[in-house]
Amino acid sequence: MPHLTRIASWETDGVVGRRIRAVAALAVALLCGYAALLRIPLPFTPVPITLQTLVLMVGAYTLGRQYAVQMALWYLGLGAVGLPFFSGGKSGWAVLAGPTGGYLVGFALAAAFIGYCRPTRTALRSTLTLFSLAHLIIYSCGAGWLAWLLQLNFKSVLTMGVWPFLAGDLLKCLVAAALVGGWQQQAAKKNKDS
Repeated sequence: MPHLTRIASWETDGVVGRRIRAVAALAVALLCGYAALLRIPLPFTPVPITLQTLVLMVGAYTLGRQYAVQMALWYLGLGAVGLPFFSGGKSGWAVLAGPTGGYLVGFALAAAFIGYCRPTRTALRSTLTLFSLAHLIIYSCGAGWLAWLLQLNFKSVLTMGVWPFLAGDLLKCLVAAALVGGWQQQAAKKNKDS
């Protein structure tokens, strides 16, 4: 039974642990793709509201280091080669070169940031800070690419690529922090009981 507890808490080393985490990275990438299908288009911007960042934050935090990056690369790769994993069921390399391409690249960088910088102990404030900084990475890549691609000035790019998403992303940060906090509390309780 202690072996199962170690697997559940991602502390398994060796070949079995790496395989479990690699499969989990693919599973989270698939969830991220399905979360892109749930979208709210906004009439004044080509960037919709989706749940991808919520899945990305929880997945990257849970997977940690190299598996968070692996998850993001799986997601981008599967979408690029034809699975309908980008917003609205789109796919292909053209999406990565389109208006939302910067946000998609930002997802991979944010996943790496979360995976490498996650705190060892979950405090709500530190987890919220981590997730907020990850969103700054996504906004920087996404809004920067949007500004360059559409030749937008600073005010326009903020209106189209940042301001409409702040409240929703803050809510997603709170939900993600609560989810990973609950997950770590359960893992700590199981380890204490065994």
